[in-house]
Amino acid sequence: MKRHFEDLQLGSIELFCLAAEASSFTGAAHVAGVTPAAVSRSISRLEERLGSRLFVRTTRSIRLTDSGRVFFEQCRQALTQLVEAQQEVMGAQSVPSGLLRISVPTTYAHHRLLPLLPKFRALYPQVNVDIHISNRNIDFVAEGYDLAIRVRAQPDSSLIARLLEDAELVVIAAPAYLQRAGTPQTLEELPDHECIQFELPSSGRRIPWLFQVQGQEQEFAGEAGYSISHDVLGGVTLATHGAGLFQTYKFIVEQALADGTLVEVLKPLADAHGPLLCCIPTGAMCRIGCGRLWIFCWRVGTNGRGNRRRNVPGQQALAMVGTPIALSLGVPLGTWLGSLVGWRTTFGLMSALTLVLIVWVLAKVPDYPPQAAHQRVSLGTVLTTPGVRPVLAVVISWMLAHNILYTYIAPFLLPAGLAGRVDLVLLVFGMAALAGIWLTAKWVGPLLRHTVLISLAAFATVSVLFGFFGRVPAVVYLGVAVWGLSFGGAATLLQTALADAAGEGADVALSLNVVAWNSAIAASGVVGAVLLATWGVASFPWAMLLLIGVALVIAWSAHAHGFKPGRRSANGPAVVGH
Repeated sequence: MKRHFEDLQLGSIELFCLAAEASSFTGAAHVAGVTPAAVSRSISRLEERLGSRLFVRTTRSIRLTDSGRVFFEQCRQALTQLVEAQQEVMGAQSVPSGLLRISVPTTYAHHRLLPLLPKFRALYPQVNVDIHISNRNIDFVAEGYDLAIRVRAQPDSSLIARLLEDAELVVIAAPAYLQRAGTPQTLEELPDHECIQFELPSSGRRIPWLFQVQGQEQEFAGEAGYSISHDVLGGVTLATHGAGLFQTYKFIVEQALADGTLVEVLKPLADAHGPLLCCIPTGAMCRIGCGRLWIFCWRVGTNGRGNRRRNVPGQQALAMVGTPIALSLGVPLGTWLGSLVGWRTTFGLMSALTLVLIVWVLAKVPDYPPQAAHQRVSLGTVLTTPGVRPVLAVVISWMLAHNILYTYIAPFLLPAGLAGRVDLVLLVFGMAALAGIWLTAKWVGPLLRHTVLISLAAFATVSVLFGFFGRVPAVVYLGVAVWGLSFGGAATLLQTALADAAGEGADVALSLNVVAWNSAIAASGVVGAVLLATWGVASFPWAMLLLIGVALVIAWSAHAHGFKPGRRSANGPAVVGH
């Protein structure tokens, strides 16, 4: 790798970021332990190297230019990533110690953070935790806080905001109140009810209630005889004793809802969520235990509770395993059953199993609500995300090549004298595909790119063998086994690569993958029929080789975004604000 920066320049970039955050050379100098003059000279050298002014200087203050603001945002992100990388490496070599000061709201403290801190202290016993439970805004620098958990991002632009949980909001009331005042069914009925309000302690502004109406987020600002400030649990207590309706986070009142002390109302409209953020000053990730505590809370506390509506690539890949398993075992089993009991009986059995599956889904599969409006990523945004289109192109070309042969396997086997052994050939394919799934499960994490390229190369090799030796039964069996091995993990590999590339747009990318996958299956029937009628089955291997060659070139070229090399982090944290 060519070196682009000198040590002196990297130091100048760090001083520049400190000055931008403090809006002062003196403030930056105080943090860095140098003189203001040294900061000024360093930034001047940086401006000279860039050929652009970064600050507008006056006798009393400095402010960023437009170019400086763009440069600051990029540099701050890069420095933060470097600090986190350093911390990750140092974490395996050093024991964190010292004092960690946290500010957390009352609700999140009692119901989420405090129950987790004993586990955190057991892992890092030399870190002393000072917890400030309050809903007021804090000054990180003046009050010496390392980390704060808040309902919304702080106005301070120097903060890194990481999403801890997208918590579900519910409207609650006591059974006695509903018996007395009636149960509201629509938002229009809320003004006729006692809607307990919560006021922000910093501004006194009442927080509006959030609802989902026809897929759109809608606010409700009601008037009530009760208003609460500072402690939101006061609203819950009032509602519990029959004072009226109140909107709060579901995790606060789960037990009360379960035992009937409180009742949820307006359920059809209550699919609203409130993000809870972990706010950290830029550079604080390197402080003792700060980054570790955030990761600990995210992984142990909220991740896995079902509140963060974020698809993890590994989960999506696991779901897609059903496709190759169904193709690998379902088709050979169907062929065997057809020859054993007849096709009418086989279709009858499949219909019965489908009805059983419908009943099982209705009874056991949770009916999760859709994503909130603020979380959704548009189709156009996902399609223009770097790496998404190359992965989809590989999906189409790979599956088109695969399904040409899979759909017309019977006429393909005819020249080799295996037309009567379609079930056996498909069984070989299915068993090899299962082995491919097992291998992919081991390699999808650290070796996704390599596994994709090897699978495509193996299929291309099989196509060449079929092209030259497709009439030899032994070659056909061997080729089918390698073909199954390469295809078994295809769904997992492609789905995971697509989720990696799409990021927060993984939900939309998943739907695009299904469209691309099924479109390739449909197109394969048409393409295969044209090839069969025009040039015969001898053309299949060369058409497949052409398609796989296209997929191989795309996957090889898309190393920057689509099929990134190196170890991936499926559940790595996402920066949601700076």
